[in-house]
Amino acid sequence: MTVFNKNTLLMNPRFGCRLLSFYSGGYPGKAETLTAERRAVRQDLFLTADDSLKCQSQGRDSQPHEVTLPDTLFTKHRLNGNHDGWGLVTYQTRQAKVKPILQVHRSEASAATDSEFEEKLNGGLNQGGNIVMAHIRGASIECKDVHLNNVHPFTRGNLSWMHNGIVNGALSPVIKKRVHRYEKLLGFKPEGNTDSEYAFHLFLGNLKKKYGTLDTQTIGLEKVRTVFAQTMRELLVESTPNVYDLDGGALGLEGRLTLEPVMNFVFSDGHFLMASRKNIKLFLGEKKFVTGEVEYIVSSEAIGDRKKTGIQWLELDEESVLTLDRGSDGTVKKNLYSFKELAPESFFQRMKRAFRFAIGKTAFPG
Repeated sequence: MTVFNKNTLLMNPRFGCRLLSFYSGGYPGKAETLTAERRAVRQDLFLTADDSLKCQSQGRDSQPHEVTLPDTLFTKHRLNGNHDGWGLVTYQTRQAKVKPILQVHRSEASAATDSEFEEKLNGGLNQGGNIVMAHIRGASIECKDVHLNNVHPFTRGNLSWMHNGIVNGALSPVIKKRVHRYEKLLGFKPEGNTDSEYAFHLFLGNLKKKYGTLDTQTIGLEKVRTVFAQTMRELLVESTPNVYDLDGGALGLEGRLTLEPVMNFVFSDGHFLMASRKNIKLFLGEKKFVTGEVEYIVSSEAIGDRKKTGIQWLELDEESVLTLDRGSDGTVKKNLYSFKELAPESFFQRMKRAFRFAIGKTAFPG
């Protein structure tokens, strides 16, 4: 029997939820209108490129695959696009240390066919936005429910979170118990039932338990970044691989497929943005405009016409954490760290994770 590693399907561009973020520097001081050049780049990546976010939602094959993976793995349209909802978050951060203006749009409809997706995007493009976070969802093993409460990005106050991947540890008995205990501390609980939202609430609970507040600007980027990485470590320890036997129906593959936890998370408070890569590709794009401005793009794919947009793409290292932050003068500071550097694995965590992976199956399906 052929054994496929985690990349066999997960690295396929049609596989998994898709996410796209923009981060720019400066403090405009008032409502900002994007320059024509900046607007054209965002329009290309969101809507018009052959591999734009909208195209990723509708799928890119003229002959869709008839997926015959086990029903517990992915809903059958999963390789033909991500049709299970879309979300858009924009922040206008006009001054340092001032709460950003947050706008949120979410729908359980497919971005490929929902006219509101393009309408809200065009509105956001015209209004500017220092930070933009967009997500198109494909329901997966941990939660097949197509519902507005399961659509990313998730928001609490001015904090936003989205996920590309599967992390069954977020729905393990240990983590669900922790999240339940955090309900009183946080004053709220998950509204949906996805692994992604439970991971978000675990992170928020960890943050408030340690610092007594969710005011990330008061806590500081370095401390938030550490808790972010430590939360990733906890989720990895509580997760197990999913093992499936393929019969040739999915991309013509036959053999045994092992899917390890996949954790590409993106988090922002409207001032800084951080992202993690684990077991699936994540890219950082950099675009320099004729005005001298620089915009950064975090994306699950290196998309767009590079000759047309001039974006330089970098694939982030495995088990890395990226932070983007503005200095007092509005200049963007970019930093990359490793999980090992921010959240070293303890001996107990290493032994526990080894035991779970030795099991070789999901002990707690969602």
